[in-house]
Amino acid sequence: MENAHPSLYRYFPKDSIDHYFNAGFEKLDHPLTANEYWQVLQNIVAKAGSGHTTVTMENGFIDDDGAIRNMLPFTIDIHNNRLFVNALYHKADTTFKVGDEILVINNEYAASILQRMRNLVTGDGYSNTFKDFKLRASFNGLYNLVHGDQYQFMIFFKRGDQVKRKLVPALKLRLVTTGAGRSQKKAGPTLTRLIYPADIPGTAVLKIRNFTYKDYSSTHRSIFKELRKNDVKNLVIDLRDNTGGQENACIDLMQHLMDKRFYFHIAQEGVIDIEGFKYFIERSNNSPGSVNLSSLQTGRKVFRETNSGNDLQLLAGNRFTGNVYLLVNKGTYSAAALFAVAVKAQRDCTIIGEETGGGKAGCDGSEIVKVILPATHLNLYIPTLWTYSASKEPNYGMGLKPDIEFFDPPDMPYSEYMNIDPIMDVVKKTVTNTDKKAR
Repeated sequence: MENAHPSLYRYFPKDSIDHYFNAGFEKLDHPLTANEYWQVLQNIVAKAGSGHTTVTMENGFIDDDGAIRNMLPFTIDIHNNRLFVNALYHKADTTFKVGDEILVINNEYAASILQRMRNLVTGDGYSNTFKDFKLRASFNGLYNLVHGDQYQFMIFFKRGDQVKRKLVPALKLRLVTTGAGRSQKKAGPTLTRLIYPADIPGTAVLKIRNFTYKDYSSTHRSIFKELRKNDVKNLVIDLRDNTGGQENACIDLMQHLMDKRFYFHIAQEGVIDIEGFKYFIERSNNSPGSVNLSSLQTGRKVFRETNSGNDLQLLAGNRFTGNVYLLVNKGTYSAAALFAVAVKAQRDCTIIGEETGGGKAGCDGSEIVKVILPATHLNLYIPTLWTYSASKEPNYGMGLKPDIEFFDPPDMPYSEYMNIDPIMDVVKKTVTNTDKKAR
């Protein structure tokens, strides 16, 4: 990481990062299991403030991912640094209700549990938003990883104004922790969906699950041709839980949205030649342990990389000239966050939702390379370039804040959002008020 990572000292100075490495090294004073050793490394890696950087086991996130373990009887969601029951594994169980706030588990306060979990996942800058997004999918597995199998849980929880206590047995469930590692890309033909809400006249909602669709150019042309045909005045682009993808797809979409030529990002920089790095990776993967990591020594000389993303972009002929609204949340990351920042910085639009998981000032990314550590065969994923977003503000280490803030209510499980989406009520009010002012 000292030789190759573009942002190792971006959010903490070198003496602080050195302290974290030294503190981790001091823990290597006795034999460790693979999971214990992984926790030592991941605690260090998470300090870099780089959501694309992580350590995983060779065949998954940890060595026994998918094994049957003793687990909590519910899944967790995180709001305002507090833990809530998000869904029940057994719907017939009446002990807990969705929306109950978890205060204590086995004599450990929720704040302490959350801090320990956040130390084992990576996110951008000083923000916890993308960490919490990952934990939404992996909290139960990580809790088991840290605490081991426990046959029962003494849980203090709050329902309304009443605090309750309950001793509950553990459930036998498969260990799933992959959501805490690298962000998962969704694939398939339904990455984009265009709908027309019946209760919001003149409005279309474009849901983009991920910017990984290969036919983005023809897809976008078809979408905006349809919008013009249907005389759409308000376009809502839903980027919630969109963890990124191809910057070319983002640029192509912006060409249909912007009213003047634009930048997708300002610049990219790194500390190592990517082609040389690829050569090292190939040798390391073919023969783990045969390559000396010190051969990557560059002295951390920062250089700028130019590509199509930081060129002044042209506009498409068929452009949308109406009102644009972007829906974002803590799962809006990487290229999706850069897209939201670029649109907001260069076009009149309204951002609705939560702070993005991706940093407002930019993020690490580009070519993500996998280094197999020679002795343990742990996988270290390192981004090669830092991308400066189109925002002209200083880097405060946080995500893009919405114009209208909305948090998913903790009393509704995410599984129900496909049928009942409470944020659309906010969108309806916002669009209606905008239309009234325009008239």
